[in-house]
Amino acid sequence: MKLYKLLYKFSLFVGLLLLVVGIIQKSSDISARGITFSKYGNISYGILDENGTLFLSFGCLLLSLWSRKVFLDLEKERQQKLKNEKQEFRQNKRKR
Repeated sequence: MKLYKLLYKFSLFVGLLLLVVGIIQKSSDISARGITFSKYGNISYGILDENGTLFLSFGCLLLSLWSRKVFLDLEKERQQKLKNEKQEFRQNKRKR
């Protein structure tokens, strides 16, 4: 359950950060270029343009929404179990 909470917060932060970077890239018409290395030692250049950054940010935000939904469902289920256990404890106490 804590994993989903952590995933929600991390993906929300990364998604918002990428959204801001994508908007800045879109407004100033720049691309992020970087050197990547393959497992065979070849050097290639990777480009992350403004549309790719925005697409990646929406993917992170969707992941954030999904993990929040799962976290809330698990939390609701846990609360329901606690409520049922309290009711059972009260009933057992009354029977004695």
